[in-house]
Amino acid sequence: MKAYFILFTEQERAGTQIACCSVNNQKMSKILLGALVCAAVATAVFYLVDPDKFSETVDDLKGKADDMLSKVKEGLGKAEEDLGRATS
Repeated sequence: MKAYFILFTEQERAGTQIACCSVNNQKMSKILLGALVCAAVATAVFYLVDPDKFSETVDDLKGKADDMLSKVKEGLGKAEEDLGRATS
């Protein structure tokens, strides 16, 4: 396939590569959509099988997400302070 691209000018080659990337992105979108549907079905089944355990798991995940968000905010605040000191 590389020998095929040699016959194109640089502009044509760039257009061909963009077309190839958009085809790959379409395939990736379908794969991601399939994974999203599978995750939604698995979540629904998990909820129907054991609602109490599902609630505990969701609460645990919310707690972990809050912890991660606070760490990110702390890191951004620290970086902002360092940047302020560096520009002063």
